[in-house]
Amino acid sequence: MDTIELIKKKIKENDRNNIVFIHPIIPNEEIAKYISAFSNSNGGIIVFGVKDDGNKVWLRRSVFNILKQQKKIRELIHSPVNLTFGEFYEEGNKIEYIHVEKIDEMVYVSGEAYKVNSGTNRIEEILERKLFLSYCQKDSCIADIIEEKVAPQIKNIRISRDIRDVEYKESFSDFMHSIGEHDFVVTIISDSYLKSRNCMYEIVEIMRDRNFINKLLYLILFEDDIKFYDAFIGNQIKADIYSIEGQTTYIKYWQSVEKNLRKMILELEDPLVTVNHTEELIVVTKIKMEMQEFMRILRDRNGISFGEMLDSNFKEIVSNINKQ
Repeated sequence: MDTIELIKKKIKENDRNNIVFIHPIIPNEEIAKYISAFSNSNGGIIVFGVKDDGNKVWLRRSVFNILKQQKKIRELIHSPVNLTFGEFYEEGNKIEYIHVEKIDEMVYVSGEAYKVNSGTNRIEEILERKLFLSYCQKDSCIADIIEEKVAPQIKNIRISRDIRDVEYKESFSDFMHSIGEHDFVVTIISDSYLKSRNCMYEIVEIMRDRNFINKLLYLILFEDDIKFYDAFIGNQIKADIYSIEGQTTYIKYWQSVEKNLRKMILELEDPLVTVNHTEELIVVTKIKMEMQEFMRILRDRNGISFGEMLDSNFKEIVSNINKQ
């Protein structure tokens, strides 16, 4: 069915799905926002010269002359778009339209992206979604691949990484507290990650969020994934969380870190010089207490290896984000 026949059918049936009826005229800026909204969803048609009171639609002559306005309208849109401008006559009334195709790239107008509310058929601003990429610095080459592959597949997403997003002299602690403001957390679980104070502190902060489970997306590094590293970093990258022996190793590791800190505090004796040690002990104790629960979550959800994720172009991560 061509566009004109589709418009006639929707008018006859009062069908507002993927179509909006405009009367009287609206500014070019509003038209551009509708184009952004349809481009960012499933495509649609903007029809001029049809009145819609929310209950029924009926023909009213268009006085916009959309064909002469198309250049000005296109200039307002800061992204490539696929548009078809046209007009036809029905019962003596001139009807004009813009057929908007869906495209993969986010379409912006004056720096903002829009969508159509399926309930009201009105345009709404799309709020930027935030994704935090949590990883050990030894695994930064893996993080680079994930960001490169995932970012182009998700519209209106901003990916944060601590090494890049914390400015000089800015507080790492404040930044880690801000992780809770992110919509998603993609975690690269390696042996180094599970033994890293900063990485596990990030997880402790994230786990304070009630929506932690819904936010958490992760992959597990296995022995074969070492081939993706740029340089030799040692043989142990596997996160051994699926055996009781491996889980015990990580718990004992953090028990040992805690024990050594307590010993240092006792040896220093003077409370005035152990303030930093005591603060660090609080962090380490939190990590030790949450470690077992975190591994249980990872174990129960059966993480996928990095190699498998790469082969599927990170389909599991992308689909989970796009459906929310």
